[in-house]
Amino acid sequence: MPITHARSGSTPATPLYYNNRGNSLIDKNDYERAIADYDQAIKLDPKFALAYFNRGTAYRNHGEDERGLADFDLSIKFDPTYGPAYGNRARLYRDRGDRVRALADFAKSLQLSPNNDRDFYARANMYFDAHDHALALEDYDRSIKANASYPGAFNSRCMTRAILGRLQEALADCDQSLKMAPNDPYTLDSRALTYLKLGNLDAAIADYDAALSTKPAYDSSLYGRGLAKRKKGDNEGAERDIAAAKAINAGIVDEFAHYGVE
Repeated sequence: MPITHARSGSTPATPLYYNNRGNSLIDKNDYERAIADYDQAIKLDPKFALAYFNRGTAYRNHGEDERGLADFDLSIKFDPTYGPAYGNRARLYRDRGDRVRALADFAKSLQLSPNNDRDFYARANMYFDAHDHALALEDYDRSIKANASYPGAFNSRCMTRAILGRLQEALADCDQSLKMAPNDPYTLDSRALTYLKLGNLDAAIADYDAALSTKPAYDSSLYGRGLAKRKKGDNEGAERDIAAAKAINAGIVDEFAHYGVE
C-alpha cells in the first residue's frame, strides 16, 4: 500500500483508522496505547508502510532502536518512495556510528523529499561533527532555504561561517537566530566566537558572559572567554576560565583548534 495521509471519513476497524488514532495518542504522549494501535493497523494490513514508519518513529523516540530499525526497513520495503523513512533510518545508523549507511540514507531521503529541511540540517550536523565544514555549510544553506523559521539552523550556519572565516555573514546569522530565540546560550557562544575571531574582545566577553549566565558549565564559553581574557592581558582570569573548561571537557583545546582559534 502506498503511503497516504489521513483522509476524512476514516471509519473504525480499518488500518488507516488505527494508524491515525495511534498518531493522536503519540501527540498526547500515550506511547503504549499508540503502539497498540499501530500493531492493530499492521495486523489488519501487513504491508501498511506508513504504520511501520510511525511505529518505528515511536520506537526510536523511546530508545527502542532495534525495533525502530526493523520497522523502518519494512516501511521502505513496502513503499521505497517515502523519503522520511530513509531519513529516520539514517538517524539510527548515525547514532550507531555507521556513517556510511547514514549518509547514504540521508542522500536517498533528500532525493525523494528535496525540501526536507530537517534532513538537510541533520546531515549538515554530521558533516560539521566530522569537520567537513564546507559540506556542512551547503546543507545548512539548503535547510534554511527550505524552512527559514528554525533559529537553530541560523545558529549552526553562524558557527560554520565563523569557522570558515566568513565573519560578517556569521554575525548576520547569529543576530537572526537571536531575534528568533533571544538569549539562547548556544547562539551567544557562536556569536562570541565570531567576535573573538574578529578581534572584538569586549563584545566576545560580553556574549560569553551572557551565555554563561544561563549555562554556567558551558565548556565552550568558558574556554572562549578565557582566550579573550588572555588576549586582553587578564592572565589570572584567563587561566581560571581555561582550567574550568578543561575540567569539563578535556578535548576543548582540540575543538577550538578546528575553529581556527588557539
